[in-house]
Amino acid sequence: VSAQYSFEGHTINRAPWCVDTLVKVDDDVSNMHTTMYVISRTFEKSRSQGTRTHVELIMPHTLDFGEG
Repeated sequence: VSAQYSFEGHTINRAPWCVDTLVKVDDDVSNMHTTMYVISRTFEKSRSQGTRTHVELIMPHTLDFGEG
């Protein structure tokens, strides 16, 4: 399971979005209410749309980095 979201602003609870963190997802449209892992984020700024953030999320414990 993965999710991608785009929204206004660059912060969540006054902190910038960060890769390699867990965030709470409350998405009534997709009926997804869970904690997800941030694997990518992109910040944008334009005159017409202002500041925007794009994030890509996956379920926790779905990435396996293997052993060294």
